[in-house]
Amino acid sequence: MNITKLFAQMELIAASLITTSYITDFTVHDRNFIRRTNAQKPFVWMVYYSGTHIYSLTDIQEIRQFNEMLEHFEKYSSNDFCLYRYDGEKLFPVFPKVIRKWTENELTKL
Repeated sequence: MNITKLFAQMELIAASLITTSYITDFTVHDRNFIRRTNAQKPFVWMVYYSGTHIYSLTDIQEIRQFNEMLEHFEKYSSNDFCLYRYDGEKLFPVFPKVIRKWTENELTKL
């Protein structure tokens, strides 16, 4: 997917879910990540009412950080978040249980 299409798709999601001024998580940090990777690297994107987090799915440290953040959100946020996975071509929603299994599998490969 080209960067413009990916940004547009993500912007619709962020605008509909983020209810605070932390939209800059997306407009600054997430967009910079995507520009740096030219929308070619897989990532997982967490969106919640007060911001976003984006993690590379090709970096072992970021996968570990994501798993820690996911555990924290599941424990303390009443599951008020959405997860999306980008495979380098398509952004799609994913359940926490599915992405956790996928990331744990990836960690055994790396």
